[in-house]
Amino acid sequence: MVQVDGGVFTMGCMSGRDGTGFDDEYPAHQVLLSAFYISRYQLTQDEWEIIMGENPSKFKGNRLPVTNVSWHDCQNFILRLNQYSGKTFRLPTEAEWEYAARGGRLGRNTLYAGSDRLDDVGWYDANAHRAPREVGLLTPNELGLYDMTGNVHEWCADTFYRYSANVSGYEEDPIHHEGSLRRMTRGGSWLNGAGFMRIAQRCADNADMRSSTIGLRLAMSSMV
Repeated sequence: MVQVDGGVFTMGCMSGRDGTGFDDEYPAHQVLLSAFYISRYQLTQDEWEIIMGENPSKFKGNRLPVTNVSWHDCQNFILRLNQYSGKTFRLPTEAEWEYAARGGRLGRNTLYAGSDRLDDVGWYDANAHRAPREVGLLTPNELGLYDMTGNVHEWCADTFYRYSANVSGYEEDPIHHEGSLRRMTRGGSWLNGAGFMRIAQRCADNADMRSSTIGLRLAMSSMV
């Protein structure tokens, strides 16, 4: 787990930084986050199998990211992991995910997680050869996080929501649980084109959706 110092950042698509975004990426707005921890790598198949006793992924490999796991499956995994470890792992909120992908306080406002050159940091349809790749093979971002761009989408804690045009000041540690059966995923995948790799890009899927393009990354509020 990597510690991410708290801070304020601009969430969403911002002119001059994120290219041309989709409607649900606007308006860009200020978010204040407390410190948290996030895993350096996407959760791998061997890690999932240790806790759950099975591997649901279509493309097999111990160091490949686990896939074909629904949002509900991830909650069951986290429940068992916490019982086993005595810790309080969870999924990151969407705001935490974006802040971490942008490099937190160390971020350089790049288009992708750690670089403006996509092939340096992300597996996508032009270089992944139609399958996920082992975690940690490309360049990490400023926080030392790998594969925040591409490889597999990552489930977040939030339900789908529209950014508010009426936010004044900062949103503080936002998490959204209302109004939708869909849960947010972020990061893009090996199947997507370059246009879906931007940090600001947002996706949502039904919480029971299982796909070979969706996995997860763990977060914690405290290591205690």
